[in-house]
Parts: sequence; structure tokens; C-alpha cells
Amino acid sequence: MNMQRLWAGSTLLRVSTVLGAVTLLAVAVVLTAAVSTERSTGKGAAINIAGSLRMQSYLLATRVADTARLTQPWLAEDERALPAARGSRSARKG
Repeated sequence: MNMQRLWAGSTLLRVSTVLGAVTLLAVAVVLTAAVSTERSTGKGAAINIAGSLRMQSYLLATRVADTARLTQPWLAEDERALPAARGSRSARKG
């Protein structure tokens, strides 16, 4: 029997072929997901540590800035003058 004729005449063969292709695709997706899950194990802890370090550096920077403001009163005066200077510049533009 000719293959083209068999393919044209058999609905069962067509459906079986499509289901086989979908099954193979599903197995490939599951295997890919399993491999990527195994490779990413433990990376969440590294991300958490990086976040903790970032927060500690932020806290340190704010403490240093507060210390500079307290020990250098001229800095605090300059910062108080900034909003007034910004206001006068925005008034000129508008």
C-alpha cells in the first residue's frame, strides 16, 4: 500500500501522529524545566545575601551622611538653603 494513500485514508494514523508529536514536545518541556530547576537550586540564598548586603551598605551610607551633617554644621546650612535656591530657579523658569 502506498504511504500517501495510507495517510489520506486513516484518521487514526493522523491523530496518533499528532498525539505522539505533542507527547514528545511535552516530555521535552518537562525535562527542560527539571534541568533548569536543578541548576537554579541554591541561587535564592545568594540573592537574599546580596539583598542583605545592599541594605547594610544603604544603612551605612545614611549613617555616614547623618554623621557628616551633625559634625559639619555648615553642611546642614547649605542643605537648608537648597530648597530656597531651587524655588527661586523654578520661579524664574515659570
